[in-house]
Amino acid sequence: CIRDSIMADDPGDETIIRGNEIANAVPIAININAATRMLIEDNVITGSGQDAIQLGLFSALGIEPVIRGNTISGTGGSAINGVMGGAPTIEGNTFSDNTTSLLLGLGQAQVLENEFSGEGTGTTVARGSDPAINGNSIDVSGVGIVLGDGARGTLSGNDVCGGEDAISTHENAETSVDDSNEVC
Repeated sequence: CIRDSIMADDPGDETIIRGNEIANAVPIAININAATRMLIEDNVITGSGQDAIQLGLFSALGIEPVIRGNTISGTGGSAINGVMGGAPTIEGNTFSDNTTSLLLGLGQAQVLENEFSGEGTGTTVARGSDPAINGNSIDVSGVGIVLGDGARGTLSGNDVCGGEDAISTHENAETSVDDSNEVC
């Protein structure tokens, strides 16, 4: 059985995961499973079978990592899976050809100035999520941003293009999408 490449069960707030090249991890490249404000920076992650970075599958409370400057491509699941919540800052990353680049739920993520391209979906915001999605460039073959049933949050200053839809909004989404977003 092949396990995660990096498992952080009790990383502490001073832990830094920086400058790694992780290829073809099965199922997850970096798994954060405890309260932390750690830094995940300047890593190159390719071909993860499930998720490149998974946040808080069992313990989302207090998961507040800074995830910046990473290049994540070709994942079979999500580049960053935050469906169980937390309040990560996801900034200045490059996502390409992932099934879903960001999957957000039950938390208050800050998604700032990232680049999304290629195959797949850009960002999916699920019920209970209340993110700020600002200044991102999204040009993907699927849907740029999916705002699910009960999703909240704000979208501002994004350039969003999607092969299927730029922004898909469920009728019960409570998300604020202002005029500073450019869609095509």
